[in-house]
Amino acid sequence: MSRKNSKKRKKISTPENNGTARKIYLGRLYELTKLTGCTEAFRLLTKQDQIDIYFCRVHYRKPRASEGNEIPTSIIKRLDNACHFFLNARLCKFPLSTSELLSVNELMPLVALSDFLEYYVTPKRKQELTQAFAPLLETQETFGTPIQNMYFYYNYIQLMLNRCDKTMYGFNTTFKSRRETTKGLYHELIIQNYPARSSQAWLNGKKRTVFQLGWPRVNENMSWQYLPVSCLGDLYKGTKKHLPICIQSHALKRFYDRVSIIDSRIANIHLDISFGRNDLFSIYQNNILLAYYYNSIKIGYFLANLVGNRVIIRTFLLVTHHYTPEGNKLEELSGLAKEDISYWKIDDLNTFLKNNLDDHPKIKALFEAAGIASLLEIRNVLNRDETTNSFNMHALVEYINRGNEHINNEVLEEQ
Repeated sequence: MSRKNSKKRKKISTPENNGTARKIYLGRLYELTKLTGCTEAFRLLTKQDQIDIYFCRVHYRKPRASEGNEIPTSIIKRLDNACHFFLNARLCKFPLSTSELLSVNELMPLVALSDFLEYYVTPKRKQELTQAFAPLLETQETFGTPIQNMYFYYNYIQLMLNRCDKTMYGFNTTFKSRRETTKGLYHELIIQNYPARSSQAWLNGKKRTVFQLGWPRVNENMSWQYLPVSCLGDLYKGTKKHLPICIQSHALKRFYDRVSIIDSRIANIHLDISFGRNDLFSIYQNNILLAYYYNSIKIGYFLANLVGNRVIIRTFLLVTHHYTPEGNKLEELSGLAKEDISYWKIDDLNTFLKNNLDDHPKIKALFEAAGIASLLEIRNVLNRDETTNSFNMHALVEYINRGNEHINNEVLEEQ
């Protein structure tokens, strides 16, 4: 005899039967078909097809320290937060021909769809669906897979958050398909620490600590920086083919101080880009110069010397400084001595950020002739609008025209 007031047993919610979560996930795939004009393809998917696609999704596991490594909890949390930011930030143009911005997570159903077509359907069914989803799949080929973009951001994170004169942290990753628990592709980040590679060098008669430049690469351990001796011409007489590039902590501090208007994390990314180009190395006045670019703007140079079988960076100079080709050209054209460059703050990037130099054609023409006109673009490249006209450019023009005569500080005041 049945009980009249018996309650139905509550169904336990699991990822497999969570219809709401599945609907949200598949909704992302549908939105991608809308962006690429193949919504009819989505309607060809049976209910079981949709369930199988959902089971092909990527699961992110929390980062953990590699076996035998003690990584501070604060470091793991910092890296985890950075990964979550890049996975969820809408930074990806999809399709590339539009202005639509999506996050890596919003694109991840593409991975599930590809795996579904590869492993879950018959050859005939695969051909039918591949043809229907062709606009979406072809767009992905042009764009690259979401996983490729994710790894691109992992390398960005490693560049942004590491310095070669401190312990560095990098990622190794795993992808494992699981069927025994919640089905799907499980992705895990394993964090490895890399000690700074330090050594001693005699500089100006004193023993100094220097650090080899390098950054972690995802799944590739450390990428230590070397310079081919072919870049050194007759400066190197030894037998090595590649020399380690080392730097003093002092030089790193100079770099961050002198490019302080640029977020240090973004500045680090452009460090890797610049050191990855051998064509940016040159020999000038018996010094080794490495040009540092931010996008297309030449910001300055790392100045290095050859010490035995090492290239050791001593300092960082803005492109307007003396001892650089452009800085010396500026002195030649304007008569401005080293002290004048500092006095008029031409050695400060803030001058180019906070002063509208387009209103001063004589100064602009001078900078163009000296080869430093690209600095005038820094405000636009950084997307900043902070014009304060912090000093009187007319006074600088007058000073140059008067042949470096002494001027009173009062002319610095705004009219």
